[in-house]
Amino acid sequence: MKLSYRLAEKSDYEKVLPLAEKELNSGLSYEEYMRAIFDGLGESAFGIIACHGEELAGFAFLEKGMSLTGGREDFFNEIKKDIGEEEIWTGAAYAVTDKYMNCKVGSALYIYALSQLEDIGAKHLLLEIWVRPDGYMPSNANLATAGRYTEYGIVENFYAGAEGYICPVCGARCKCSAKIAVVHI
Repeated sequence: MKLSYRLAEKSDYEKVLPLAEKELNSGLSYEEYMRAIFDGLGESAFGIIACHGEELAGFAFLEKGMSLTGGREDFFNEIKKDIGEEEIWTGAAYAVTDKYMNCKVGSALYIYALSQLEDIGAKHLLLEIWVRPDGYMPSNANLATAGRYTEYGIVENFYAGAEGYICPVCGARCKCSAKIAVVHI
């Protein structure tokens, strides 16, 4: 199976949104969030698309600056103290289709994203790593791929009360947590 990877284009929105809603979040506020990411492509955001022919296999989107779901700022003071004025980006949305799970698509997207950040001179990548109620962290393995990173901690029930957030595991009453880490590029 030969996959191709390319930078996302604004026209990819309709292809990406169903997977994002299935794997990450759903609802009008999430559609608006993803629309803003796509509107910022080439300026304040970029994305990488993994495809098998015309079929979407996965994606990774990043946005400039620090942001967490629901406007949270957990550990921001510590992060700012640690990185100073160096440029930081945030992992905004990252998913792989069920069909391409365990095919190293996620790892390839992550490595491609780090390469893109290095090319534009970014020094850090803020990650909000989803921690499901059973403790499983779908993208945690990628953190080790980075080499140098700082873990700031796990925030229990991170998504509880996040307006408009509908968890693909828990539904509207999310019990998931988030591990906050910064990768040093």
